[in-house]
Parts: sequence; C-alpha cells; structure tokens
Amino acid sequence: NGTPAMENNRSDGEQEADDNDDDVIVDHDGHVDDDDEEPGQVIDKKTILLEFSKKLRRENSKNLSVWAVIHSRVPIVKISDQTSGVHCDISMQNDLSLYKDALLRSYVKIDSRFQKLVALVKTWAKARAINDAAAHTLNSFGYTLLIIQFLQVCSPPVFPNLQSAVIEFKGNRYEIPEPVAVVDNLEIRYHGCNGPDHDDIAHLVGYGEANTSSVEQLLVQFLHFIAVKLDLDKHCVCVREGNLKDADKSQFKHKHPPHMCIEDPFDPKDNVARSLTDRSVKTVKVEFLRAHEVMSRTGDFRKLCHKTPKGAELLPDHDTDALAAAAAAAVTRGRGKFASPQVRRGPPVPEGNRSARPQPRHPSQGEQRGQAETARSGFAASSRQHQQQYMSFQQQQRAQQQQQQQQQQQQQ
Repeated sequence: NGTPAMENNRSDGEQEADDNDDDVIVDHDGHVDDDDEEPGQVIDKKTILLEFSKKLRRENSKNLSVWAVIHSRVPIVKISDQTSGVHCDISMQNDLSLYKDALLRSYVKIDSRFQKLVALVKTWAKARAINDAAAHTLNSFGYTLLIIQFLQVCSPPVFPNLQSAVIEFKGNRYEIPEPVAVVDNLEIRYHGCNGPDHDDIAHLVGYGEANTSSVEQLLVQFLHFIAVKLDLDKHCVCVREGNLKDADKSQFKHKHPPHMCIEDPFDPKDNVARSLTDRSVKTVKVEFLRAHEVMSRTGDFRKLCHKTPKGAELLPDHDTDALAAAAAAAVTRGRGKFASPQVRRGPPVPEGNRSARPQPRHPSQGEQRGQAETARSGFAASSRQHQQQYMSFQQQQRAQQQQQQQQQQQQQ
C-alpha cells in the first residue's frame, strides 16, 4: 500500500523543473505469512527494506539502481530508474508520517503554485548537491517546510496556517477540528484532518488568490526570503505557528546543538534540519545567496541549476557578507514584502527556427577547473563576468578594512 507524499500532477510550463522524484510510504505492520517464515512472525522494518532492496536488484538489475539506507533515523530504499530518470525513496510507514503526508496534501490543494514551486526548488537543490541528509545537507521535507513558511508570511499570504485555532476566509470563520488522533503522545490536529483522507480542505481553496505572483516570481521571492530575511542564528522555521519564531536551540531532543532550526509541524522537539553541520550549513546558506543573485540578475533557471562540480559539494568557509551584499544589490525594485526585481528574459526562439538556437560548447579542461574553483569560492556562476563581480566585492571589502585600520592607527 504505497502513498505518494505529494500529488504528482503537472501543468504546462513546469517541465523546466522536471522533478522526477517521489517519496513512497509503505503501510505494513511487519507481520508476514510466508513459507520461509513462521506464520504471524513480526519482522523489523530494516530487515523488510533490506530484503526488498535485494529482491529489486535481482529482478531489475538492468533498469534500476537500488540501494538501502537502513542505518538512518528513517530507514529507506532509494531507487533510480536509469531509463526514465525517475528517483524514488521508499520507507516503512508510521502513523505520524501518514498525517504529515496528509497535511502536505492539504496545502497542495489550497494553491497549485505550491507543488510547482516545490518541484523547482528540489530540482535546484539536487543539482547543487544540497538535498541529501546523508551528506549533511537538507532533506526534501525540510525544503518543503521552508516553502510553506514563506507562503504563509509573504504579502499577500498564499497559505493560511492550517494548524491555527481559527481561519477566516471570505467572510467565514473556521475553527480547527478536534484532534483526529494521538500518535507518540502528539495530538494530530489541523484544518481538514477530520475528512476521510485527512485532507478535507475544499473550503479554503483559493485562499491565496490576492497574491497574483507567478511561480517564477514566487521562486525569486522565496530565495530572497531565505537568503536575506532568514537569520539562522536567531530564527526557527515554524509552520505550526505560521511564522518565524525566536530560535530556542534547547527545545530539540537531538544530541548535538542545531545549526539550523526547522520545527516539525507535529513534534516541536524534532528538528527537521538536524543533519546539517557547522560546515554544511554554510554551504546551504551560500547556495541560497548564489541562487537569489543569479535569478534576480538573469532569471535563467537553467543557469541556476548548473550542477556542482564533483568534489565541491561541501564548500569551505566563505565570505558570506560579500555574497549577501551582492544579492542585496541585485534587488533594486519590486512589490510586496519580500518582492524582488522583475525577471529579465531573452527573446524567444521562433517555433519554426529551433535550429537557430546556439548549440552548447563543451568547456575545456582549463575552463572546468576554473568553474570548480569558482564554486569552491562560494559564488559559482557560469559567466566570467559573475566571477569578476565577486572579486570586485572582495577587493572593495579589503580596501575598506585597510582604510579602517589606518584610521584606527592614526587615532591611537
């Protein structure tokens, strides 16, 4: 019994993202009835997933890449279809996961732009190698919660807070239902939870109609929100409360102190961003700064998703102040609380003249090395002009620092 974590409907214009990823939750209680096992025997989830992965390898060795990640907090089997490019993560369900899935479905139903925005962000994050908890970056659920939080706080808001006591919409006042379940001593309660599929949210569809931003505009605004507005030291992303809140790093149950705080929507003691380290959180922050600068300056999603060179997944320390200055300088005008400049596009290629499109040129080894070095410096870009701009920022900063030091020496 597999349940996709999010609906997989697509509309025209969203093929740019081509997000061929699904999360599947298998509803199984662990009991087996098999000739090789005792009737009614209970097998743990890790064993089931491990055997499942072995069976997939035996029967589909030519088409599928299969590997089991069974020692993680949530054991999964990762599957990649080499022919279609589809990727899938399979896990054994628990009740809390099913309700999280239903909550996400509810948000999907309210505004179709949400799912498209998630597809774009996941495509970018995977291309830039910052979407893998096993590599100490942020998992897909974490990015999804970041997007929900942004859509709750942007102006006008696209989403209500489905876990608030009351939602007012079109002159109606809707009170939150009674808890539909208690899982691990946590009350499961949100608007729509009392429906047959726990996502009965039809009365709130169209909540964000006042926000007329396109998906592309929302992407630029989202990147601005994370890169500029979100303070990792001070803020905790809290979808449950519908807004950023002051970070209380002692609230989480995990062994190590968090470097980024994203509160689970049902369990306030669970930090969804717990996999991030002191080093990898800098990588993620720099990538958001780079993404915001690239999209604000060029509007080119393909350029945004240029893959990180192999070996540069975890970047060293960066001059994030210079990056932030570059990103802020790109924002010169806009509308709304987190608005960014209009996206510029080149002229479209006529339908009958597709051959006129410039063909890509394979970079030389020297150019590839230069691109890798640019990525490690934290301001990766495909154009030489972009690199020169960054170097100019560094030179200006050094000159300012030297001038300040000279002034201090003269005063002494």
